[in-house]
Amino acid sequence: MRYYSGGSLFAGLFGNQQIVSVAMGQLGNSGGQKFWSWYGFESRVEWCACFASWCAEQSGMVASGQVLKFSSCAVGASWFQGQGRWKGKGYTPSAGDFIFFDWNKDGQVDHVGIVVNVANGRVNTIEGNTSNMVARRSYQFGGIVIVGYGYITRRSNMKKRINPISYLGWLGIVGVIGINTGDFMLQLFLIYFIFFTYRNMPADELFWLNIRISATRAFILEIILNSVMIILITILEKYNISSSAIRISIIRGFGIIFLIALLFFIVMLAWYGKQERKSVEDIYDNNKY
Repeated sequence: MRYYSGGSLFAGLFGNQQIVSVAMGQLGNSGGQKFWSWYGFESRVEWCACFASWCAEQSGMVASGQVLKFSSCAVGASWFQGQGRWKGKGYTPSAGDFIFFDWNKDGQVDHVGIVVNVANGRVNTIEGNTSNMVARRSYQFGGIVIVGYGYITRRSNMKKRINPISYLGWLGIVGVIGINTGDFMLQLFLIYFIFFTYRNMPADELFWLNIRISATRAFILEIILNSVMIILITILEKYNISSSAIRISIIRGFGIIFLIALLFFIVMLAWYGKQERKSVEDIYDNNKY
């Protein structure tokens, strides 16, 4: 799952909700090795903070200075306090805020999670190292084990990072040249302008996973269509069916196959983004925890 910003067909969720979508993608992870080894530990540690930091890093929040990379819950809480971005348990958190706990009720912060939403008087979260897994949890608003929240400033105050796939949009200029020259094959490049819509879409781990899945399926489709085209060419040659017009049609046929595969890739990528956004919205709207 994953979800993105912005207002277009290919948009998902922005800002704070981005870290929520990253965390959701890890639900069910058991043991946490992915997270504590990413932090640099060679053996298992209590890894809730490593998980929260990993999600922040994947969302671009560590690089932008929005969140400290921390493996100690106490250090994380102290950092938010020092940044002036700390609220007590009476605060109504937003999606993506960090929630800190004192499970032992000894005045020490000993657990951390990521807020999904607040609904029906409960704070719903995703946490690492809860029963040694990444899992959903829900708490009474202002519950006794909640110490406070480290809140995330809005993305509008952050330096936005351009999604690198958006640079493919510049290839659309070749299509404009094709319009001026009347070259059909070059005109196919106009489809690349669609990639400009990805400019502000966060390029996190889940986005690249969707890229790989969509690209793989588009590649398989192109192989199938090209195979059909090659069979057709073989038949035409066998029966000496050939002319200048047919040769031009074959060349254009390969161009159209490329266009079909590219459009298929774009549609699949949009579909995955929509499914991920719907999953997040269902959680917010229906309070499934």
